[in-house]
Amino acid sequence: MSDCPDIFCHVFLGSDFTGTPTETDEAVPLWSPLDSIPYDRMWEDDRHWLPLILSGRSFVGKFVFEGETMVWKEITDAAY
Repeated sequence: MSDCPDIFCHVFLGSDFTGTPTETDEAVPLWSPLDSIPYDRMWEDDRHWLPLILSGRSFVGKFVFEGETMVWKEITDAAY
């Protein structure tokens, strides 16, 4: 995260796909059972927001990193 001072993103959950997952500079795609997601190999904030989206919850998350370490987070319910 140290090379990106500010990231604004949206995360969408899909239940179907076509094509072939492709490796990128950041990640090698893999399938994982929901009860053994490899959080220890992921960005620190993922363990906070990924379970929420997998449960169907809409939210707004803000995460602050210093280098590769998360130093602050705030997660609130999305108001639609």
